[in-house]
Amino acid sequence: MSYPTETKISLVRDYEQGKTVAMISRERGIPENSIYRWIREYRTIKSENISFTPKEYCHLQLHSKKADHIFLTSFAGAAN
Repeated sequence: MSYPTETKISLVRDYEQGKTVAMISRERGIPENSIYRWIREYRTIKSENISFTPKEYCHLQLHSKKADHIFLTSFAGAAN
């Protein structure tokens, strides 16, 4: 069964606020393995001034690597 993203995020927030996966599973009738997968995908990663999901973090890393590559190739091109 497919669940809306909002439902998945809501379940993850319940987990982050202290509910166990078993409890959430019983309350919502959703398999624990699905909840664990959503936790990996949607949990909040917090830094000093910002928070984001693992998907957002991977997206940021990818763009950072691209920016580094562009900068380094531009710098190397300018040096020649």
